[in-house]
Amino acid sequence: IDGLPKTLKLLIISNCENLEFLPHDCLHNYTSLVELKISYSCNSMISFTLGTLPVLKSLFIEGCINLKSILIAEDESEKSLSFLRSIKIWDCNELESFSPGELATPNLVYIALWKCEKLHSLPEAMNSLASLQEMEIDNLPNLQSFVIDELPSSLRKLSVGSVGGITWNTEPTWEHLTCLSELRINGGDTVNTLMGPLLPTSLVTLCICGLNDTSIDEKWLQHLTSLQNLEIINAPKLKSLPKKGF
Repeated sequence: IDGLPKTLKLLIISNCENLEFLPHDCLHNYTSLVELKISYSCNSMISFTLGTLPVLKSLFIEGCINLKSILIAEDESEKSLSFLRSIKIWDCNELESFSPGELATPNLVYIALWKCEKLHSLPEAMNSLASLQEMEIDNLPNLQSFVIDELPSSLRKLSVGSVGGITWNTEPTWEHLTCLSELRINGGDTVNTLMGPLLPTSLVTLCICGLNDTSIDEKWLQHLTSLQNLEIINAPKLKSLPKKGF
């Protein structure tokens, strides 16, 4: 598909499994492309390199069955990476890793990683993403490390589903996430792990999905003085709610 108009601002490729993606050495010519979506297409693509599209703001890769790695462009990619605001990678079960080192996307606001069953690590130095406001991760069973106290303090919305390796570098605490207003937790083990430490008092919305217990620990909720929205979903064993108010 080389030879597309260089004036393109949006490119969506969907259900084109046999299509070859743009050659790596011509991507720098697309100086207007701000949004790229590749959905169940380009089966021959085994890696995608961030920073090769000069002004890309939004990247969505879904169902690329042979994608194994997300790389960072070398040389003069720093300016290009500063444009990136959103990264979504869904249903890429061969994806194993991101490039070593920091993601180097200082203005990234949103990142979502879903159903990447071989992914063993998140981008390094997540706390360096000073603009990150929303993060969603789910169905990452081989994730070796998801360190809560390495998440950036700018985070406002966090959704965590079935992932491996949840831990803290020090004592379990959410204290540094002072801006967090929305937390969604999905899966019995994940719920018990993340609800153990006192949640941030800044929470306005809390969603608990997949609870396996018959009751909700009063300690989970009683200090959440800013909470306005509570969702409890898929908890067939649950028999009672906390008797004491917040």
